[in-house]
Parts: sequence; structure tokens; C-alpha cells
Amino acid sequence: MTLLIQPSGVTGLYTDTKVSNTITTSTAEIGIQVCVMVDGSAKYVEGGDANGCAIYDERLQQVSQNFLAGVAQVATCSTTAGSTNTCFLDFLQATLSAHSYNFIAQVPNGYHDVRATWSIVNASTSNGGTVGACLGPGNVLVTQTKVFNNSGAILSF
Repeated sequence: MTLLIQPSGVTGLYTDTKVSNTITTSTAEIGIQVCVMVDGSAKYVEGGDANGCAIYDERLQQVSQNFLAGVAQVATCSTTAGSTNTCFLDFLQATLSAHSYNFIAQVPNGYHDVRATWSIVNASTSNGGTVGACLGPGNVLVTQTKVFNNSGAILSF
């Protein structure tokens, strides 16, 4: 018996990177991975990696600058109560996408427990960056199919 397993969902990624006159480069990376298991194992699952997992969304963001230190030395960009040299460049990016993958499981006849889980992967930041991710709403569609070989010609009437 063959199961066609289609997890789908709306994904959201949030990445924030900041630079200032003392921080010249900032990075943020994050991703969402969905894994499928049948009867508690990925041994039947084809599609994705060897663990039955696929990356649904991932982002690497980096911002770099080399001018803010020079700007701060020449003049103050703005002055607020008790602070000076507030020059900065802040690049913010956020994405929301819908994704679906097809996984196939060749399983013996009978009842099977099909599960799809998601997790955050590759979350990292440098120099004050922040990241976040979400998945939902989502669903999992499982369709039982039969694979067969044609044993003869198609008859016409």
C-alpha cells in the first residue's frame, strides 16, 4: 500500500539585523523544518532527507556597513535627551509563506499512525540580531493509493 502524505502550512520567519557606528556587520538565520513519521519511524517515508524531513522555509540575512563610524566622528546625527551619536542603519526583513511538500510511504496493508511535526532549525544571530519563526495554520492530507502494473491491453467497446 502506498500513502501520499502532504503536510502544508503557512510559515512565518522573522529576522532583525542591526548595525551602528561600533557594529559593522550583523547576521540572522532561521528556518522551519517539517518531518513525517509513519508508525513512529521514518523508515517508510520517501521525500525530504533520510529522516523524513524537509526544510519548508529558511532565511539568511546579513547587513554590513562601513560609513557610520565616520559619520559619528564628523557630526552628531541627532541628539536626544542625554544621548549623542545615535546614527544607525537598521535593516529588518520578515516573510510569511505557505508551503506544501509531498512525501510517499510504502507500507504494509493495515492501519498506520501518520504524524507530521515541525521545528525551528539553524537559528543563529550575531551582534544583536534577533530571529523567530512560526507555522500555522496547517494540515496534513493522507491519501491511500494503490500501485499496480497493467497486465494486458485496455479493451474498447
